[in-house]
Amino acid sequence: MLFEQRVNNERRVPPIGDEIDLLESDLQARRDAGIQKAKAAVDSDRYRALGVRTALWVTNGEWAKSAEPLTIARRERRAVEFAAEILDKRAKKISKKVEDIEALDARQRHKLRIAVKKLRYACEFFAGLFERNFGRGNGDNRYRARRFQVEFP
Repeated sequence: MLFEQRVNNERRVPPIGDEIDLLESDLQARRDAGIQKAKAAVDSDRYRALGVRTALWVTNGEWAKSAEPLTIARRERRAVEFAAEILDKRAKKISKKVEDIEALDARQRHKLRIAVKKLRYACEFFAGLFERNFGRGNGDNRYRARRFQVEFP
């Protein structure tokens, strides 16, 4: 779909149109092969065993029954508090770098882009934790649907 959106206009140009059709069929074949490979992986005994081991760890892992104070504190901490802390740290780190963006070289700007992507992904991952609080004004909702788009010169 993304390919079609970006390249459909080029199809109208005669010398390029045939090449685009060839590229599109090649990409479709690669996509289909990748989907088949993913299906085979999900149908494997290894994948099933991983699911069982993960479920057992979640329900009865050492972390769930440890008497160590730090483990207890982490286990009893609300997920929304953890998420807010992670998102705050990432946002502050980005804000500091953006203040002096003109001084960043290409490598530093690239690292900043990656940090922004990680924050966006974290916002999307944790969004469900904040949705029920949306509109109550308690501060937890400040990350809901936050999108960072940084344009670099």
